[in-house]
Amino acid sequence: MLELQQKIKQAGLRVTHPRMAVLSILAQQSDDLTVKQIYQQLNLQQQQLSLATVYRVVSDLVVAGLLASYQFHRAETKFNFPNLSKIQLLQIRCSDLTTQKQTQFLQSLKVLFNQYQVDLMQVEIKESA
Repeated sequence: MLELQQKIKQAGLRVTHPRMAVLSILAQQSDDLTVKQIYQQLNLQQQQLSLATVYRVVSDLVVAGLLASYQFHRAETKFNFPNLSKIQLLQIRCSDLTTQKQTQFLQSLKVLFNQYQVDLMQVEIKESA
């Protein structure tokens, strides 16, 4: 907690409950989160902040350099600490993969990523419309 307070002060901002709460949520997560996900996590922890407040706090923290943001394609913007934002997103489009072929494809990706010491953190398969 003291480390987060020091970071806020070093950025020239006042230490407030909403800023501490948002930074605390992001410090507990390994994944980047959208503002809505941060808001949901805060509600789960019984922290009563409005969605508008969370948007405002996240915006202030990005401007101050305490948070990094990225948006891939048309997805929602995600946030995390700057040193964790070096995560790269790889999008591969394949046509008509059966379930068996999907499994084989994912296994071959894992082998390839392990060979080059790349961490495969999340895989999402979307069915085409």
